[in-house]
Order: sequence, then structure tokens, then C-alpha cells
Amino acid sequence: RAARAADQANEAERQQQRQKPEKTVLQQQREKQQREKENREKLRQEIAEWKELQRQRQLEAEQQHREQELQAQQSQTEAMQRRVEAQRGAVQQYREARQQA
Repeated sequence: RAARAADQANEAERQQQRQKPEKTVLQQQREKQQREKENREKLRQEIAEWKELQRQRQLEAEQQHREQELQAQQSQTEAMQRRVEAQRGAVQQYREARQQA
């Protein structure tokens, strides 16, 4: 009886072992699919971050360009103001010279 019970237990375990590999293959497939899904999501996220970084860089470059243009315009305006002041000074000197003559 004990031998037969042991044989039955062994047979039951062998049956389980035979069924396990199929289950493991299924589980392996599921795990592989899960990893692939996670990798795709991670890649999608990295691409989104990269695009955002590119957008930020573009905005910074445009901002810098606008600031440079503004600086150039400001310099031109200041130069014109100096010329106008110089001309006013010259006109004033001319008028004073004519009044004295």
C-alpha cells in the first residue's frame, strides 16, 4: 500500500511537471509581452521628452535672436539720438555765431 501510494504521488507530480512547462511557456510569453509593452512605453516617453527638449532649445534660440535684434535696434536708436543732439548743438552754435556777427 505504501509503495502504491508513493507511486501515485510520484505519478501525480510527474503529471504536474508535464503540465508546468506549457504553463511556463505561456507565462514566459506574457512576461515577454509585458516587457515589450514597458519598453515601448519607456521609448515613447523618451521620445516625448526629447521632443520637448528640442522645442525648449528652439524657443531659447528664438528668444536669444529677438534679444540680439532688440539690442541692435537699441544701439541704432542711441546712435541716432547722439547725432540729433550733435546737430542741435551745431545749429545752436551757428545761431549764436550769427547773432554775434
